[in-house]
Amino acid sequence: MTRPVTHRSPIWLMLLAISAGVLDVAACRFNVRDVGFVDLGSQPYRLFCYVDAKTDAAEVTLLRDVSLAVYLDCNIQAEVISLKYLNNGAAKAQFDLVKGRPLPAAVLVDGTGRGLAVNIGAGAGFQEKIWDSLEAVSESAGRSALLEQVVNRYGVLLLVEGKDAARNQAVRAIADSAIELVAKAINEKSLEKEIENPPSVMVVKAEDRQQERILLWSLGISETSVNEPQLAILYGRARQIGSVLSGDKITKSAVSAILNTIGLSCECGLDRSWMQGHMIPSKWEDSTQSLAAKTLGFDPESPAIKMEMSQILSKSGQSRKAKEFGNGAALLAGYSEIAANVTTDQTDQSASPDKIALTNSVAPPVATPLPLPPTVTVSAPVTIHSRGRFLWVVVTGVGIFVGLIGAFIFFRTAGKH
Repeated sequence: MTRPVTHRSPIWLMLLAISAGVLDVAACRFNVRDVGFVDLGSQPYRLFCYVDAKTDAAEVTLLRDVSLAVYLDCNIQAEVISLKYLNNGAAKAQFDLVKGRPLPAAVLVDGTGRGLAVNIGAGAGFQEKIWDSLEAVSESAGRSALLEQVVNRYGVLLLVEGKDAARNQAVRAIADSAIELVAKAINEKSLEKEIENPPSVMVVKAEDRQQERILLWSLGISETSVNEPQLAILYGRARQIGSVLSGDKITKSAVSAILNTIGLSCECGLDRSWMQGHMIPSKWEDSTQSLAAKTLGFDPESPAIKMEMSQILSKSGQSRKAKEFGNGAALLAGYSEIAANVTTDQTDQSASPDKIALTNSVAPPVATPLPLPPTVTVSAPVTIHSRGRFLWVVVTGVGIFVGLIGAFIFFRTAGKH
């Protein structure tokens, strides 16, 4: 016989609701940087390798086999395409970039459909050069150094130098000043979650642009933009956050706004696309993965972590704040609404273009630009205790305790009927 519902049942329901609410709050244990390490279904780069009837069959087979091996741990998918079967899809649309070149020829395509012709060594010595040629698409000195730094640190500011040495020094000074604010927040333990090391600056010098051509293209930095210095910010799994800054847009406030976002809670209301910014083409080896897991305190490749993070992000949805961050300008204009306790200098005078340029009478910043492969100069690592992690443990314990009380009252009440 069905037992009647007593007047105490609402108490049980209320306690369970409180428990669920407490646990829901406790679920917010990730920040934007954490999210940047987890791949929740990002679209890989595609490398279209074009061949025709004149291409030796052995070269076609070699191209397929070597590309499969080279890109095994990369966010690049290679496709060998015969012109005989070229249809009206993306591969055909990109073929114009290599039309007239000797085959095999290749085009690297990103998730937005932008293409870049890359050299894969067609002609004499193709079989000897093919491995190195394909590997150069996914690896470079700059990208290797960048990955090493971004896994260990809050983020990386990538400074691409222009022709004007004074402007380069000015931008470096702005970057260093913005980093000091983050380092201060780390020292004061004011971030929502512990991040041990502050951001670092890496420099691509003018003479290294060609070597880092693919890296710069992936960030949207044009090969023709050689006059002005450019500044891009990366985090997590070498993801870009915000727009590339150049000219009078490189200010302390602008750089701090983007850096500030990396330390925010993943439930801060940002659009999911901001927390899953596109990655550079790179090789993500097991050793890098292990280092990331050690640094984060969780395995970003864990299915359980991916499910938990995906559920948290789905709750944020397209909130009001998310809509305000539809582009880089909106992000910079509205960052103070969701500040992560990284205080910007309100007396910053660098917003005007004439405040960026340095004269010969102005001393250069203490930290000097570094060549590639870069040696990163940063503050000494700061070890802090995470208030966020402690709060999560406490709140989770309270939630479990409340749930047990609710269960006890329920069974005790039920046992009397």
